Amino acid sequence: MEKTNWRLVLYPKGKTENSKDFISLDLIRGEERKGPERVMVCFEFSILATDGSVLVSRDAKKFLKEILESLCKENLLCDTKLKTRSGSFPAHKNVLSARSLLFKAMFNNDMKEKHSECVDIEDLDDDTVKRMLLYMYTGTLPDLQWDSACNLYTAADKYEILSLKSDCTSFLMDTLTLDNACDLLILADRHQDKYLKSGIQNYFSINRGIFNTNEWKCFMQMNAEL
Repeated sequence: MEKTNWRLVLYPKGKTENSKDFISLDLIRGEERKGPERVMVCFEFSILATDGSVLVSRDAKKFLKEILESLCKENLLCDTKLKTRSGSFPAHKNVLSARSLLFKAMFNNDMKEKHSECVDIEDLDDDTVKRMLLYMYTGTLPDLQWDSACNLYTAADKYEILSLKSDCTSFLMDTLTLDNACDLLILADRHQDKYLKSGIQNYFSINRGIFNTNEWKCFMQMNAEL
């Protein structure tokens, strides 16, 4: 088989105006040949230090998550606290403001929380506040269970943590069963969540057997307005 010569052309400052802030690298066939040619290119790029050692790049999102998780768990340079009936949890106003529209309003407008070193949260239990804070710093919901998800959904709705509310909604819909569907319908109605309520109603339409159960009859007697 006839061999083909190839050459690499490196443009340290880019090849075009649009790529001037990047490195461009072209693989060019050494001579013109007629007809199609199938080419498979395997490559690996490394950035070398001045001593010739390979510099290992880090995943920026993972790196940022690690930093924020460290801030959350080690309570470094905190400037406020979330105070429940039985506990107190240090936090950073800038992180809370970035995640929550309500906290943002508290800390940026002339409200008492702006000048105070704590925010009273008496309607949430300690576990829910811990999980809410961890999510606000890292975007994670480790070991999430049904009851915890319901509590976090309530917290997210009150404090307008939109991404947390969305993630809790997805979890609750994914784990919806005949045993918990009625409870979730009550939760959706309490928070006037038309999207969640519609999803539950669709679930009922697919699983119509629930309408023949004693649990449903009892539920309707106590919640006829739903």
